Amino acid sequence: MSSAYRIASPFLIRLAGVPFDVLEEIATLNLPATARELLTQETELERLKKTALEFVTRRESGLTSEEFAAWRTAIRHSEIPKQRIPQQLEEYTRVATAAKQARLQLDEELEKDLTAARIALLETSRRILPRYLVFGSGEVHHLIDHSGEELPTRNSRVRERERHLLLYLQRIAAKNDTFSEFGPSAWGSARSGEPVLTFEARPGIARREVFLERWTAQALAAGINADSETFLERSPRLNPSGVLIGHRFVFVDSGDAVDLTSAELEIV
Repeated sequence: MSSAYRIASPFLIRLAGVPFDVLEEIATLNLPATARELLTQETELERLKKTALEFVTRRESGLTSEEFAAWRTAIRHSEIPKQRIPQQLEEYTRVATAAKQARLQLDEELEKDLTAARIALLETSRRILPRYLVFGSGEVHHLIDHSGEELPTRNSRVRERERHLLLYLQRIAAKNDTFSEFGPSAWGSARSGEPVLTFEARPGIARREVFLERWTAQALAAGINADSETFLERSPRLNPSGVLIGHRFVFVDSGDAVDLTSAELEIV
């Protein structure tokens, strides 16, 4: 280990959630190459369309009025008319055909890969997310309530549901969370005289430690204060974590001190 770094004992390791393999199962690996091929063909086609239009609009093109009208309309729409193909338009015809085939191939692979990805997304979500969403709000449980259904038609509501599932999977694969099986952290110790760290991770949970974040405690206190039935329990009393020193009340846990007025001292 470089002498520029020092690790104190004990040290804390923040754990990630689940392996990134769950996201690789959802990936559409074939689509990028097919999409790039389509973009290449369409870029070349746009270049050749200009040359093709320049040819058909020439007086000396040798096209009849019917052929001229058909070719001009077809070229503007990246199509090939049912007319004879002049030598000057053979390259345009070849690239237009290749672009059409690339577009059909992309549509076919998109349908196939998207279906496979959706199935993998739902199966992975049913296997992993319940252990995480048990700590989520009640509004998210409907995302995985359809465990026995076939793959639904992809409308706007289904797309939104699948997008949320993917976001949750990305979240627990990339980081740990305060509440859930996926974290939050692990402790270790470093021994003097050993220049390197040795990690001996084993399956299972050594110990659980759960605590409330400050905002959670504040929200809980606000809820209790708003409850009229707790009024008697909230009657003013001396803070057990402080001592009175002269005209100051000192909190022993934090060391903070509050100056008291004479009227406040009489109450205390």
